[in-house]
Amino acid sequence: MLTINGIGTKIYGKKDQKQDGSYTTTKWFVFFFLPILPISSHRVKDHEKNDFMQVQYYFLEDIPLDKEQVVSTYGKVALGVAIVIFILFLFASQ
Repeated sequence: MLTINGIGTKIYGKKDQKQDGSYTTTKWFVFFFLPILPISSHRVKDHEKNDFMQVQYYFLEDIPLDKEQVVSTYGKVALGVAIVIFILFLFASQ
């Protein structure tokens, strides 16, 4: 996964956590760090943080695209964008 100036691929979501620490997540194409298009879902396990405080992952298995996680991520993004627009509207109207 790689993003350059906020454009690239990134994983979002964490569900179905198992006792071994693994969980289900989805890889996304991102634009300015906002998830735009889901690419694939995976079971991963956090490995360690590198020098830039980014988590590295062990990809344990590929799984079918997790539609529930995709809908949830889109909902969170829509809510976040709506909040930002509302705040901007408040400041602009003053």
